[in-house]
Amino acid sequence: MTRSTGSRVGVQHGALVFLGSMLVIAACHKTAATPVVCIPRVRIVKVVQRDVPLYREWIGTLDGFVNAEVKAQVAGYIRKQVYQEGTFVRQGELLFLVDPGNHRDVRLNHQWTQVTSPIEGIAGVAQVRVSNLVNASTLLTTVSQVDPIKVQFNISEMEYVGSANGNHWAESGGSGLSPLELILQNGTVHPHRGAVIVVNHQINSQTGTIALTGSFPNPGEVLRPGQYAKVRAAVVIRQSAILVPQRAVNEIQGSYQIAVVGADGKLQIRSVATGEQIGAWLIITQGVRAGEKVIVSDLARLAPGMAVCAVSAHEQ
Repeated sequence: MTRSTGSRVGVQHGALVFLGSMLVIAACHKTAATPVVCIPRVRIVKVVQRDVPLYREWIGTLDGFVNAEVKAQVAGYIRKQVYQEGTFVRQGELLFLVDPGNHRDVRLNHQWTQVTSPIEGIAGVAQVRVSNLVNASTLLTTVSQVDPIKVQFNISEMEYVGSANGNHWAESGGSGLSPLELILQNGTVHPHRGAVIVVNHQINSQTGTIALTGSFPNPGEVLRPGQYAKVRAAVVIRQSAILVPQRAVNEIQGSYQIAVVGADGKLQIRSVATGEQIGAWLIITQGVRAGEKVIVSDLARLAPGMAVCAVSAHEQ
């Protein structure tokens, strides 16, 4: 009787051990299970807040800082062209030799027969040829000082007033700043910044613009008179502007919306008010705050209130 009871106790104990083992194994499998992946994944960029300069551009024409007309001091025939057109010449460098003829050879000052450059700069194309008859009013060529070089451009009256009431970028002298940039025809930016040196005395009543002259360093004389270029300047600074990538903004029937991942990990659709575009970014004046996460990936299969897995766009 005692022996039978002991056997039953042993069987029950074994069953309990087996059951416990199975529970431990099951618990281990549950612990090692693949974690739940939140779907769908969306790419996000955090909203940025910083001071942003707003730029304007105008078409400008380059001109020599000084353009000196070269003329003979006596009447006579061009005997020789000494300089090479389009090259750099120094002040006093010989450009032409003039033969005044026989009637005054003895009495003529020898220096008058030598036409030299009045300034240092780039000598232009000769307007006369050897054997041409010239006099004191004949233009022989032009020498242009191109380092620094000038640029002429016009801004609107509103832009001029905005400068006067703002950061004073369109004023000549005084500040010592160089607020101007020069964008060349091939899209490259001239490596040296410039400044306004002349503001015209009046507004053009027909066009509503005022003429400005800027000056740019031009080492190597790469820029030449007559070139067209864009003049760019920061006309105002937007303080603490809110910026989002332009691709995060969706336009729907004239209104603008942004998809935001909320603190709860769910998608929100917000209407926003937009400002100026700054490269690939857009200023937002209302609707989002700095540090919030805006979605820049496709929203086709997403709906407001849906839980999403946010991944930084920079990690893709």
